[in-house]
Amino acid sequence: MARLEDLVAERQRPLFSTGGLADQLGTREYCADRFFRRKLNRWLSEIKTLWPECPATVSKDGHILVLYSSKKNPAISCGKFSGSISFSTG
Repeated sequence: MARLEDLVAERQRPLFSTGGLADQLGTREYCADRFFRRKLNRWLSEIKTLWPECPATVSKDGHILVLYSSKKNPAISCGKFSGSISFSTG
């Protein structure tokens, strides 16, 4: 899969077909599609608290992950951040 900043057009990835996102992640613990969809939406929600312009979303029917280019809104912008970053290990 291409990197998000390299995307020129919208990309769509199925969630539940053979080779879809759920299959690739090996999410056998989510026996029903709705449980995986709920978990994916939680992951995206957490990502968007740190990166509000995240270019990924689930389609309205809940069967496709839609990806857009992140070139205009990258998660990390080199040279634009002047502060320090610290990570907690606890």
